[in-house]
Amino acid sequence: MDPLVISVDEAMAYRRAAEKVLATGDLADRKKLIRTCVSEIRLAPEDLTVEIQYKLPEPVVNALVALNMPTGAWM
Repeated sequence: MDPLVISVDEAMAYRRAAEKVLATGDLADRKKLIRTCVSEIRLAPEDLTVEIQYKLPEPVVNALVALNMPTGAWM
């Protein structure tokens, strides 16, 4: 099965919408957007490091499932 393809126009539209929410959205909207892409944030103050684990946004996962594509196939 072919991997999910997102057009440049779709990707750019998502990016513009995300930028708008981050720039002008209220705190709840900004948190909601970040939660769609971030799975976990780990702070290590002793090392002065932050580890961020990202995830696919739910609409992308839903599209993969709708195509009967195993979620590991895109890796």
